[in-house]
Amino acid sequence: MKKSNELFLKTMGLASALMLFQGCTEQKAEQALGTETLTCDTTVFLKDDVKSSPSCKINYSLAFLKMGQATDSIALKSNAQLIRAIEEGMPATQNPQEFVRHLKDTLITNYRQDLEGLYEYDLRNGLKDHELPGWYNYEYGINSTLTEGKDHVWNYKVSHFAYTGGAHPNSYQKWINLTDQGEVLTKEQVFLPNTEAAVCELILKELIRTAGERVETDTITSIEGLQEYGILQMNGLYLPDNFLLEKEGIRFLYNPYDIAPYALGDFELLVPYQELNTYLIKH
Repeated sequence: MKKSNELFLKTMGLASALMLFQGCTEQKAEQALGTETLTCDTTVFLKDDVKSSPSCKINYSLAFLKMGQATDSIALKSNAQLIRAIEEGMPATQNPQEFVRHLKDTLITNYRQDLEGLYEYDLRNGLKDHELPGWYNYEYGINSTLTEGKDHVWNYKVSHFAYTGGAHPNSYQKWINLTDQGEVLTKEQVFLPNTEAAVCELILKELIRTAGERVETDTITSIEGLQEYGILQMNGLYLPDNFLLEKEGIRFLYNPYDIAPYALGDFELLVPYQELNTYLIKH
């Protein structure tokens, strides 16, 4: 179990980014905004020539900008930003195919190097493949979408999933706003200075409403009420880096553990522009 957790910590971004394995078929689907999607759904075995050995399931669907031509500088710059949103620790590249190949190689190497020794030890001590603990079998997934947001801004959402043993899988999302020039908008470029407290008051109102629906009660009316369900017990409410400039408002994301226990999941909270406009930088 310890080894599996170490692998998760080393490769969560990678592994959750899951990539093109042997036997995968790369599929490119043209969509709106000139995008293409790289997909894979396959399984790799811990011992490549032993089909009864533990396995790692891989599934991903990753959206990128479609290159108009080899010198399409905006697409190149934009894809580099999208790649960084998927996995910040990977070597810099603007080529999605190169990116997924490198992730594939890294994940296979890490999975086998981390578990092969334990696997061989257990076999030497008399365990059969079907008797091995479940944490030998990993599962990774990642999905990303690229959609039109407000005023020529593109919304990019990346959802990571990884099971590497333990009581439950781990999952998180990464969101970015990409301009039509391939630049990522940060919250400092969107919200006026010294407005975080006021914006958080608007987010809090939506959090109270959403939390009440999730736990099926109408008794939550304050921070104290939220705290009774484990929300905002460890951290106060803050303006997250994960937000999307959607067409009707700004959607804020809090991943599991950010403001609430794992069992309550993540929180996606939409605040309409008519409530936020006072606090936004005019572009």
